[in-house]
Amino acid sequence: MASKTRSRRIVLLIVILLFGGASIGLFATAHYYFHKQANDFKRKLVVGMPIDKVEAAVGQPEQRLEKGMVLEHWGDGRRRILTKRASVYYVVPKSIHRILLLWDDNGRLAGIEHHLN
Repeated sequence: MASKTRSRRIVLLIVILLFGGASIGLFATAHYYFHKQANDFKRKLVVGMPIDKVEAAVGQPEQRLEKGMVLEHWGDGRRRILTKRASVYYVVPKSIHRILLLWDDNGRLAGIEHHLN
């Protein structure tokens, strides 16, 4: 009888370890995929690019913000008044990544900010 109980415990432990390992692998894969999308988006951009080339590379922004407008708090990005024109992109998954592109007065990319929710 003790041998049967011990065998069941070993089988239960193996099942728990397998499910635990599978869930960790699934989480790691999803984490990699979600952050890969944002990194691929940022790799297409170079500071100094004109607006038309940026939009050709990454598409139209979700929002265009003018200098002096308020950028709302989102995840790790604080609420603040913009000192430059900006374009807001939400990258897949849109609930996690917000990328803010800042423009200089000549219409060239001046900075890239990545905010995580």
